[in-house]
Amino acid sequence: MIQLTALLLAAATSQTSDTIFTDEFDAPQVCPQSITTGTDTRTLRTVSDILYLPNTGNVRHNVDITVFDNIWGHISQLDGLTVWPGVPGASPTIKTIGKAEYVGAKFHVPADALPSLSGSFKHVSYNGGPDLDFSISPVCGDFESVEGCSVSGAASDDNNMVRWRMGSGDNFHCGLEPDTDYYVNIRFTNRATTGPDCSGSVCYSTIQQYVGF
Repeated sequence: MIQLTALLLAAATSQTSDTIFTDEFDAPQVCPQSITTGTDTRTLRTVSDILYLPNTGNVRHNVDITVFDNIWGHISQLDGLTVWPGVPGASPTIKTIGKAEYVGAKFHVPADALPSLSGSFKHVSYNGGPDLDFSISPVCGDFESVEGCSVSGAASDDNNMVRWRMGSGDNFHCGLEPDTDYYVNIRFTNRATTGPDCSGSVCYSTIQQYVGF
């Protein structure tokens, strides 16, 4: 009888453990309040004004920049929202990113996304801001994603930082899968950066996107 009770107790404990593990595994991905690479810690930036070039009056205020659509889903301060992949040619300037902060902007690739969809992100030369680390990843705050999906030290020189396409990726393209969540991750490469694009502990950054159908 004692042996039977012990077996039942062990079985119950094992089932409880499996249930807890499953709940944690299925928990939704969220952006960490801080990320650390070596000795460099960055905190999450969640709100900023956004300027839409070329008109310097095209400003949206207090924008939630944890959402991709709020950044690249507009091309002016008055237009309606365009969900991912957003507005082709949108050139938003995120006005306030701390030198010791990062941005994680979430987007969802719909299940019925066109297989021919592709695009790219460019760090523009005009009002571009300091050098960037940039990535597309299923993990928020991940700046070391697979080759083709990330870049470090991207200058504001009008060159493409990351190109993406539906399906498989390679060294030159970041592959995206249907019905999957991703994050555009952004931070300044050098947290001690200075220059006309910065004021005190914050700087701005302009990243233009292109979309092909």
